[in-house]
Amino acid sequence: MKLLPNILIVDDIEENLFYLETITKKIKVNLIEALSGTDALEKTRGMELALAIIDVQMPGMNGYDLALKLNEERWGNKVPVIFLTANEFDETEEFKGYISGAVDYLIKPVNSYILLSKIGVFLELYDHKQAIIRHAGLIKKGNDELKRLNDSLRKSEEKYRSYIDNAPDGVFVIDETGKYLEVNDAACRICGYSKEELLSMSVSHILCEESFAVGLPHFQELLESGAAKAELLFRHKNGSTRCWIIEAVKLTGKGFLCFTTDITERRQTEEKLFEEQLFTKALLDSIPGIFYLYTFPELHMVTWNKQHETLFGFKAEEMLGRHVLEWHVAETRDEVLKSLESFLESGVATVEALLLTKEGKTIPFLLSAVRFESNGQNYLIGVGTDITERKQAAQALLKSEATLTKAQQIAHLGNWELDNVTNDLHWSDETFRIFGYAPQEVFPALELFFERVHPADLYLVKHAFAEAWKSCSPYSIDHRIVLSGGEERMVHEQAEIMYDESGNPRKWMGIVQDITESNKAERELKSSLEQLQKLSQYIEQVRENERVAISRELHDDLGQALTAVKIDLGMIRQQISDVEIISKIRKVSTLVSDTIKTVQRLTSQLRPDIIDDLGLEAAIEWYTSEFAQRVGVQVVLDMDSSITISPDVSLIVFRIMQESLTNIARHSRADRVDLALSRKGDQITLRISDNGIGITEQQLKAKDSFGLISMKERALSMGGIFAISSEPGKGTVINLIVPVTVKAVPFRAND
Repeated sequence: MKLLPNILIVDDIEENLFYLETITKKIKVNLIEALSGTDALEKTRGMELALAIIDVQMPGMNGYDLALKLNEERWGNKVPVIFLTANEFDETEEFKGYISGAVDYLIKPVNSYILLSKIGVFLELYDHKQAIIRHAGLIKKGNDELKRLNDSLRKSEEKYRSYIDNAPDGVFVIDETGKYLEVNDAACRICGYSKEELLSMSVSHILCEESFAVGLPHFQELLESGAAKAELLFRHKNGSTRCWIIEAVKLTGKGFLCFTTDITERRQTEEKLFEEQLFTKALLDSIPGIFYLYTFPELHMVTWNKQHETLFGFKAEEMLGRHVLEWHVAETRDEVLKSLESFLESGVATVEALLLTKEGKTIPFLLSAVRFESNGQNYLIGVGTDITERKQAAQALLKSEATLTKAQQIAHLGNWELDNVTNDLHWSDETFRIFGYAPQEVFPALELFFERVHPADLYLVKHAFAEAWKSCSPYSIDHRIVLSGGEERMVHEQAEIMYDESGNPRKWMGIVQDITESNKAERELKSSLEQLQKLSQYIEQVRENERVAISRELHDDLGQALTAVKIDLGMIRQQISDVEIISKIRKVSTLVSDTIKTVQRLTSQLRPDIIDDLGLEAAIEWYTSEFAQRVGVQVVLDMDSSITISPDVSLIVFRIMQESLTNIARHSRADRVDLALSRKGDQITLRISDNGIGITEQQLKAKDSFGLISMKERALSMGGIFAISSEPGKGTVINLIVPVTVKAVPFRAND
């Protein structure tokens, strides 16, 4: 539910509050009324105000003091104030009002149409401000979420790399053809090949011929169930034959994660035992992992090694004669029994099982056993390898991959790889989704990608891709794609080349991100800012129009009336002989003359006719002269007298000069101001510098620096540039640059 904007009205006379309430009841606002400054502060504490309408003359705390206190409590979120006064006010009073936060003055009795018009402008400005705050919040939230996801992706990738690189066993990833996609150092050590050599090979290159027939059923099992393990023979780079136990699981997509352990030495030891039947204690204890010997088919423990005894915590008398299944956790016994059935047929078995220690701890083991006969007794002899770390690594890797997939889906961020030699292309699941396909629905290819590119962007994308491919350099591009249903989306593409150890380009690694929604949010924010800028320009034009109207009324009505009064007083004085009355008439006449001068000065400030009559140069000379006398600051002028600018643009330049000098008088503590007006080519430059205390970076960026904001907006309305620079203690320099041919365009409320 949208909350109504809050407007504060303060007047010490209840009738005036009632009148203001009657005027504003047609507007959808939350009205806060107060009869004093103290009451107003109490009612609005902690409340955000869209506007405050305050009577200047109030007992106790006057309007100026109230405005200052309101804005002291709202640092960085100043409240615009319209002051109401029943009396004319001089420039000192005007300065005091603007310093306290005034944005306008209204003379009592208040014209309801003018007040409603001003309130409407500030409410519209407030609504735009709230919209910008909301958009900024959404963008910040999106950026924070994207940063969090990127950090999560980075940590997952680092954890994944740590598990792979530090795994005690060989770890590698292959595709459905058996081609190596990723290998760790342990895998290279086991087979004798370097990482670069393996990445150019397939499993079939090093698999011994006698293991092809054995491995094929296991590979079929891997495709169907997603997991398989086998004991196979491989050729080492040095020509020797090695025995490996391989355990594989299917990853998302078309890849397979494999763990391998070289058991050649174990097999050689077992064969030696078979040949010599040397089950000596020293020999058994030298075997890596656990060793066990059971009678068969009774499956009772006969002997074991030290590692078995230490790991499981049983004494010798507790182990001798125990049944094999007593070591196994119930959930893996079925697998063990199944392997024993295979053992009866072939005499060899390999199984993964959970074994139970004396303390009740479960440990995953890869168990291998063979059958042999000695003195008419059949035995089952085997060894086991603790695969706890391997299991943890596999689980962590699968979890990391699932997290990565989910994170990519949330961020609409996919990744892809392109082989620089074979042109094989791999997409992540989110990449498929971005291009409008279900994961693995189609076979990714460059042609498929180019089909999705918007026809108007196709040449640009192909050119960027070809240049990057040719030069092997990174590239980054934003372009449109068209999905199968005709929907257009905007994506960001980024990629870089990966090299092998020889410095040759090996593959492209890239990302693609759907940025449709973020682009939409940026466009909406830009539109809001443009609307706010137009509104600001419109408000400024309204103010200038009001100044012209007030100036005309002061000059035509009040000025003529005062002149008539002065003439009548002169005629009365000629007809009266009483010296005392003549003296009083002279005093009144002098007061009227001073009032006429005040009206003329106010009229000139509201709309300097001198700009229209004599031009910008004369107007600057008149105002700076009057400013120097009033404020006591020396003003040095250096102006090009040949410059000619239209009255509308001259007025905007004059207002920026006027606002600059006002800021100098309020804040700078300067005693000298240098003002230069010059022309260079098609540009006019106004430069104003002072020798004051300067302005800080924080003050320049403050949200309540309405004067600076107003000057920047005025400069933008002419297509100009406004810049301010300062060093603490070294004064401030303001530069305004506008085109010579610019013509100010009047703003309309419906722009």
